Amino acid sequence: MVDLRTLLDDASLEDGPPADPLDLVLAGRRRVRRRGLARGAAALALVLVVSATALAFRPGATDPARDPEPAAPSSPTPTPEPSETAEVDETLTPPGTQLRLGGIATVPVKHIRTGRIEITVTAVRRGDRADLLALPDLDPRLRSDASSGDFWYVDAEVTHVSGKIGGYYVHPDVEPVVRGGKRANSWVMGPDFSPCPLGSLSRPPATGESVETCFVYRTEPGSEVVGLRWGPFESDYDITQGDPVTWRQ
Repeated sequence: MVDLRTLLDDASLEDGPPADPLDLVLAGRRRVRRRGLARGAAALALVLVVSATALAFRPGATDPARDPEPAAPSSPTPTPEPSETAEVDETLTPPGTQLRLGGIATVPVKHIRTGRIEITVTAVRRGDRADLLALPDLDPRLRSDASSGDFWYVDAEVTHVSGKIGGYYVHPDVEPVVRGGKRANSWVMGPDFSPCPLGSLSRPPATGESVETCFVYRTEPGSEVVGLRWGPFESDYDITQGDPVTWRQ
C-alpha cells in the first residue's frame, strides 16, 4: 500500500510549486511498481545462480571442458587371411598339357613311394594282325578277335627323375587317342612280344634310368589310333575325371 505521507514528504523536498495530491498518488504507484520489478529481477537472478551452482556440484556431474567424452575405440587391424592358392611346381608338366609326338612330360607318380618321371611318346605305328596270330599261346578268344580289326603300336620312353619309387609300369595309366569315334581295346602283350615289347623301370630305379615300352591297341575297321593320354587314377591328371597329358601326331 502507498503511504501518502511519505509521498507528500518526498514532494515537499523537491523545488517548485506544491504538487496535486492525486498526481502524487499516481507517481508513487509507478515508483513502487518499478521497485517491485527490480526486486523481482534480482531475486530471479539469485535463484538462477543458485540452481546453476547446485547442478555444477551435484554428485556424478561432469564438466565437458574438464571431462571430454572418451574417444571411440579404434577398430583392430584385420589380420590378412593366408592365401589358399597352392604353390605351382614349375618343373612339372601341368595337367591338360597337349604335346606332339616326341614331346617330354615331367610328371609325378606314386608307386609304393612318390617320385617323378619323364614320359615321351615317340611313335604311333600300324600293327600287323599276323604278329598276334603267330603267337602259339594266344588265348583262343583273342585269336578270334585278332582275325579281324586293326592293330596299333604306340612307342614310348620312360625316365626316372627323382624319388624312390618301386618300379613303374606305364600301361595302367594310359589310353589311346582314337580318330573315328570308336574306342580301342588294349592288349597287354608283355615284354616278350618283340614287335611291341612292354617295358618297366627297375625296382627301385636308379636316377636317370630309362626304359622303352610299347602299347598294343585294337580298333574296329575305320578307326585309328593317333595319340596317347597319360593320367593316373584319382590324380589331377586322371584320364576320366581330371586333365591328362596328351600326345598327338
